[in-house]
Amino acid sequence: GHRQRQLSIRLGVNIIMYALTLDYKKDMVHLPIILERLRRYNPK
Repeated sequence: GHRQRQLSIRLGVNIIMYALTLDYKKDMVHLPIILERLRRYNPK
């Protein structure tokens, strides 16, 4: 019914958010490297 759909939507959102947070933390390690690369490619 309606309640079941609400619960599954919320669960899906939670899973997506969790995955994004994991990726975000993993990417934070690479952030300085990425910024350095951007600086090299875009000299101002």
